[in-house]
Amino acid sequence: MTQTKSPEELFPPCAAACPVGTDARRYVGLIFQGRYEEAMEVIKANNVIPSVCAYICAHPCEDACRRQYVEGPLAIRALKRFVMDHTREYRRSLYRRANLTRPERVAIVGSGPAGLAAARDLLLQGYPVTLFERESEPGGMPMQVVPKFRLPKAVVWEDLHELEALGAQFRTGQSWGQDFSLQDLKEQGYQAIMLAIGLQKARSLPVPGMHAAGVHLALPFLRQVAQGQPPPLGEKVLVVGCGNVAMDAARAVKRLGAPEVLMICLEAPNQLFASPVETERTKDEVIDLIYQWAPKVVQAEGGRVQGIELMACTNLFDDLGRFAPTYDETRTQRLAADTVIFVMGQEAELDAALQEGLELAGPGLRVDRQTMATSLPGVFGAGIFLAGEIFTGPTLAVAAAASGRRAAGAIDHFLRTGRYLTVSEDCPRPNPRLPEEQASRICRVPSRPLKERPVADRLKDFDSAELVYEETDALIEARRCLHCGRGAEVIDRKCIKCLTCVRCCPFLVPHMEGQAVFPEETCIACGFCASQCPAYAINIRRLEPLEMRRRVTEILRKGHQEIIFACLRRIVSREELKAPDTVRWDCLKTLQSEDLLAPFEMGATSLVLFECQEDCRLQTVSPWLHRLVDRANATLVTVGLGERIRFATGEINSADPAPDPDDGS
Repeated sequence: MTQTKSPEELFPPCAAACPVGTDARRYVGLIFQGRYEEAMEVIKANNVIPSVCAYICAHPCEDACRRQYVEGPLAIRALKRFVMDHTREYRRSLYRRANLTRPERVAIVGSGPAGLAAARDLLLQGYPVTLFERESEPGGMPMQVVPKFRLPKAVVWEDLHELEALGAQFRTGQSWGQDFSLQDLKEQGYQAIMLAIGLQKARSLPVPGMHAAGVHLALPFLRQVAQGQPPPLGEKVLVVGCGNVAMDAARAVKRLGAPEVLMICLEAPNQLFASPVETERTKDEVIDLIYQWAPKVVQAEGGRVQGIELMACTNLFDDLGRFAPTYDETRTQRLAADTVIFVMGQEAELDAALQEGLELAGPGLRVDRQTMATSLPGVFGAGIFLAGEIFTGPTLAVAAAASGRRAAGAIDHFLRTGRYLTVSEDCPRPNPRLPEEQASRICRVPSRPLKERPVADRLKDFDSAELVYEETDALIEARRCLHCGRGAEVIDRKCIKCLTCVRCCPFLVPHMEGQAVFPEETCIACGFCASQCPAYAINIRRLEPLEMRRRVTEILRKGHQEIIFACLRRIVSREELKAPDTVRWDCLKTLQSEDLLAPFEMGATSLVLFECQEDCRLQTVSPWLHRLVDRANATLVTVGLGERIRFATGEINSADPAPDPDDGS
């Protein structure tokens, strides 16, 4: 038996931060092992839009990554993209049709992330599902608004095709309130309806001159761009706003050939709502930003925009930290422009809801926040639910998908019981911050930067600006993972209180409380303590020693007499894993004496060791491994086999003997 641990204690912070609970720790660990196809299956297990998220997710997992307390978080989204881009054919080979066993039919209005997520869950539960989409293509905002240089349409279709294969029916060009009503859907036999219409309408501002020709709102503008029908722009374009959508609009304008693009920000440079990465990319593309200015008047002549008058923004937030900008209208400046694009947020289009008699609440529909059902359950026979941004307000695509999954659970319960279910949002408790005492002892390995096409090239077209990781970079990045929550645990009643683990841990993790204790918040799962414990009382949850023994047996059965033990952290391509005589260990410094002697018990004639390279987290204990090998060789000499274990450097299969770190050579 092992120590009893609450599942909450083991939840890695990256997965806890993900709205759909994607186990980033698990798939990063699989990438590290070259198991890309298995990593892909983990990525898409909870996420209906894994390819979309691989390109544009705001990656809250990275914000929670405990590696940030060492030298910077893992590039988790980049690793996800590497996997999704390299496993497309394998993913298609897994397409399957859902077994539709339920008689009740479900209609989903809207085919963005929330609608897609609910559709997949309901299909897997056996319900026939039809998604109604007003645009000519499904996919919602990722398909209709996000520029192709950030998210190619073919990537969105990767996710849509899998859902189609599962059995989802898409009816495009169908607009709620024009082509059908909720009553129509009920009469067609749909027993439950989910509204996932998002926030499709761009907010305007009460600024004089907003209706002049040449003034655009960002969402309609980006839709025109996505459809290949951008409006004429002229020479100088002003973009009012500095969030991510504003960055998209400005970068799109630059690709459409406007020589001068200027962004006008309410915020100070350290307050921008856009992500730092998108802000830097925007600046790289020769787009200027000015800060703490707000629009006062759009200047027009003959009905066409000529420029804009700005007033100073003196504060962005009130004393309680709420967004409440204040202005100094006596401090102004005027800027000439041929086009002005306003980016002032989004809101729901509710004309159809008003026609149906649904009740409004503030800027959206009235809904029971606990059941996700409309506040008028008797309307049209009940069974109307909300999900996505119409329910949550503005949020991330992956968070909208999470709300779709919760709504699917509520719909399933309603159709099975006729009652509404209180739907709770999972709030797992992640591992806390990595203490400085441990962070300071971890080998620094800077994150592998993502490459981009040269600015001059990417401004010529709408092709993807960001490049996918090369395999070597992906493997190096993946091995930076600290495997939070997968570290050491003590096997009950085996600890002999010898303090060996306390003395040997390079990261000062264990302490004694009757027996050895390894706090979750400090252990980084290096495995060294388990290799040192004389009572074999420590288990490292992420390591698989039995699999290593199986691999040795397999090699010997194929007739190879010399066995190679090599560190998994050496590989630069998973092709290296195919070496016929090599066993890959997470780190050779976690070997035990029996690991070194076992190959000879199985019939091997020699053993060659290739240690980790410069980014090994156990660099400081390398001399111990050499002493362990000396002891193992002494045992082999005692039984008459002679010294059969040696170290080597260089490339495997063409290596030279390695110097002994204890002999000064």
